Amino acid sequence: MRNMKFFMIFAFLLFVAIGYKTYEEYHRIQETQKLIVLNESRSLSEFISAFRQTYQDFFLLYHIEVDEKTINLLPVKTISEISNRFSSSVQGDVVIRTVSDRPRNPDNMANGFELEMIQYFKKNPEETDKFIQKEDVYYYTKPLFIQQSCLRCHGKREDAIPSIRDKYENAYDYKLGEIRGLLNIKIKERDFFAAMYSDFIETLISTILLSIIFLIIIYVLIQKMHAKEEQYTKQLETDIATKTYEIKKQKDILFDQAHHDALTGLPNRVLFNDRLEHGIEQAKRHKTEIALFFIDLDHFKQINDSLGHQVGDKMLVAVTERLKAKIRKEDTLARLGGDEFTIIIEDMKEIQDVSHLAQKILEVLTQPVHIEGHTLYISCSIGISLYPQDDTDANNLIKYADAAMYKAKEEGRNNFQFYSSEMTALALERVVMETNLRQALKNEEFILYYQSQVDANSGKLTGVEALIRDKP
Repeated sequence: MRNMKFFMIFAFLLFVAIGYKTYEEYHRIQETQKLIVLNESRSLSEFISAFRQTYQDFFLLYHIEVDEKTINLLPVKTISEISNRFSSSVQGDVVIRTVSDRPRNPDNMANGFELEMIQYFKKNPEETDKFIQKEDVYYYTKPLFIQQSCLRCHGKREDAIPSIRDKYENAYDYKLGEIRGLLNIKIKERDFFAAMYSDFIETLISTILLSIIFLIIIYVLIQKMHAKEEQYTKQLETDIATKTYEIKKQKDILFDQAHHDALTGLPNRVLFNDRLEHGIEQAKRHKTEIALFFIDLDHFKQINDSLGHQVGDKMLVAVTERLKAKIRKEDTLARLGGDEFTIIIEDMKEIQDVSHLAQKILEVLTQPVHIEGHTLYISCSIGISLYPQDDTDANNLIKYADAAMYKAKEEGRNNFQFYSSEMTALALERVVMETNLRQALKNEEFILYYQSQVDANSGKLTGVEALIRDKP
């Protein structure tokens, strides 16, 4: 088993080394290719610049007049012609263009990429050139700046030589040092680079095949020793798997015990705090609201003192089941200890829903509970805090809900209170109104009247309105 382990480590390290050297060599070829293309581009760029400057100085020095014959000898014309011939001689693998930022003639117009590069150099004046690879094509771009000698042809119209001035219409507003255009050299992938990659791949395949043969020989030798250890290894793996499962199971049990109440199985204070923090984060992200219920059973101590903790524990379990039945699956019901429960209601829609839930909890807990031959009655006091209306901090929301619960105790127990007194008054008013209306409908305490609507001017009947009134 140990020999096989060493073999696997050796094989892994061997292929890691091969992989690293492969990446290193491939990266070196790529860098070499880019360096060659970059140097070639810069050489062409320097040559074009020198040629252009020489031509330009020659025209100005000897005052050569520009006419229909000599205009094609200007740098913008000559370089374009030389570039086209050079591109043809290399089957289009290298394309050289000198373009202007303003359209003067079709050959001198910049394309979309070149206009983008001109804007780039204008925004980044410290950049002297840019080398970009797109798929199998390299682009070397360099800005063309206005020099002192350039102003004779590209400066103010009145300062240009007459022969140039007559040929241009609206291109005389450049200033010394401004970008007039762009030199763009486009170079495609070359065949000799493909040959380099082909040799590299052949060498790589040969290295991998030799390594595999070498590993196979070592593997066969080790396999003989491994056969004797196989049974022991399988047994050891079985033992380890069994032990791992037992450890994991024990870990899950410990985690469950650390985060849940032993009596009711509800989340305890630790898990409750964690879920509240998580709920607040979710509410912040989705811009939703949260309601936090703090529930304390009224006079629960009397049950423990008079009937014993065994009956009290069964009462807590019964309360838990009734609370579970009234909340949604996505809500969190927790027991903080003793007879204190909390409910986290995430993604709260309407405040009326909160008050309705509180009323349902009050009603369900007042129903009798039958335990060990005893018929017991209990009620609760509920305090409610809201996120983000009351606060955005979890500890403060708990504190405010607790304070509201004590307010409910002061109000006579068996009621609920919001942390905000205005919210409590509004909720109670709606609950009372809804309860009274339901009771009145059930008892048939309303009677329907139809009242005529008459036009005061004509005395004609224009309609009726329906009225609901208490029965006399």
